Amino acid sequence: MLNYMDIQVDGYHRVVEATDNDGFRAIVAIHNITLGVALGGCRVTSYSSQDHQLQDALNLAKGMTYKNSLAGLNLGGGKATIDSKVADATTLSKFAEVMDYINKDGEVYITAGDVGTGLEEVAHLAKLTKFVNGQNMAEDSGFATAYGVYMAMLGALDFQGRNPSEAVVVIEGLGKVGKRLANYIHRDVSLLIVSDVNETTEGAVRMNYEACSVESPAIRLGMADVYAPCALGGTANVFAFNELSSGNIVCGGANNQIPSVELERSFMQKGIIAVPDYLANAGGVIIVSDDYEDLSWKHPDVFRKLVNIRHKTFDILTTSRSEGITPQEVANKMAEERLNA
Repeated sequence: MLNYMDIQVDGYHRVVEATDNDGFRAIVAIHNITLGVALGGCRVTSYSSQDHQLQDALNLAKGMTYKNSLAGLNLGGGKATIDSKVADATTLSKFAEVMDYINKDGEVYITAGDVGTGLEEVAHLAKLTKFVNGQNMAEDSGFATAYGVYMAMLGALDFQGRNPSEAVVVIEGLGKVGKRLANYIHRDVSLLIVSDVNETTEGAVRMNYEACSVESPAIRLGMADVYAPCALGGTANVFAFNELSSGNIVCGGANNQIPSVELERSFMQKGIIAVPDYLANAGGVIIVSDDYEDLSWKHPDVFRKLVNIRHKTFDILTTSRSEGITPQEVANKMAEERLNA
């Protein structure tokens, strides 16, 4: 039997922790439902502590609110995290119960795929609960997300007046977003450097997309014109800040790439352009239609919105420069205008 506990967090619509005696722990954070039902994936990964898991859920849920708003979607923001190495059948069955519990008094949160939950897991989950999106996809959301990141990169290079053929791009993390990004961009750039903790994955991407590897993280970053974090968040950290140079671009598919607001401002002061992560990686929600059907990234309406990320990136960076505030602060203001309208 699952035990539920509401966690009171200022600024959040609802946060619920579900546990049982077998070690299962899921946390669902619903940040904001002003624009509509909250949509955000279910992340399955191992956490070092309950606090770590909770903070991840809170950060990701808030990010979804801003991502959905900036993308012009009538959706709120939420996220689920499960402390587990794998989303097996038992774990998914328990999480389906959590989803039904969260929505028992009315639909407030729809889950979807994320780290640890791909097409197979989402399809299985959809057999157990109706509060899930993405179960009928012929392709996972990584294609759309990666294309959006690609467009954001081009927008940042446009802002600098640079041609991609002059740029060295470093992609860290070659999962469903990073490897697709390598595919989209490798023919455009001067040099593509890739890195992943899985040597087999890294080798395959290197071979397929004419990329190379550089073992030293410091040397990789030192070579980068564009740094694309596409694994978990927090890698555009103090170490990355110290290795990157003025004129470099940070633009990737990971969520919460820069750990703090203070560091975001330091990047700007150093002359490093940091594209807001929820602008760059919005492709995964842009594919969601008004009736919650996931469309292909090649669908005309979706593709038009993905291409618009390029123009929106250029506009946000232009406003950032003219107003003297970070690109993240510009994006936040734009998202909050819809939320507060």
